[in-house]
Amino acid sequence: MPCAPGRPPCRPERKAVPGVHATGLDERLPGERNVDHHLFRGDGATVPDIARRLGLQRQGIQRIADELAAAGLGRYADNPRHRVSKLFCPTDDGRAVLAEMHRTHAAWLDLLITRSPEIDRERLHGELELLVQTLKSLDGTAP
Repeated sequence: MPCAPGRPPCRPERKAVPGVHATGLDERLPGERNVDHHLFRGDGATVPDIARRLGLQRQGIQRIADELAAAGLGRYADNPRHRVSKLFCPTDDGRAVLAEMHRTHAAWLDLLITRSPEIDRERLHGELELLVQTLKSLDGTAP
């Protein structure tokens, strides 16, 4: 449903992610998928650390981490560096779902490039790499 003028902002339309329907994560927003990626990275990280890395509020990251844990895709573990702040660790199922999300995304990008033959792939890759380096240099600062 489109947003009406003078009304509060609408929540973005959720897009299904093929291959992850059985996990309950088949309708993740792009921002949620970005958080998923950071939560599943490595062998564990605290929710506050991930929030700082992404420049987001801890509560939003906590909600997503709790959803992933409830779905059996992650778990909380004791943190040897902090008594209260637990580590969020991906389960094997969580890693498998993330791998499927990556495969699906890569296939979508390949389709997008295939249907846009006028795009110079090498130049696009270089330009995107430049944007990534610029974003990294901003160190979480926003306008």
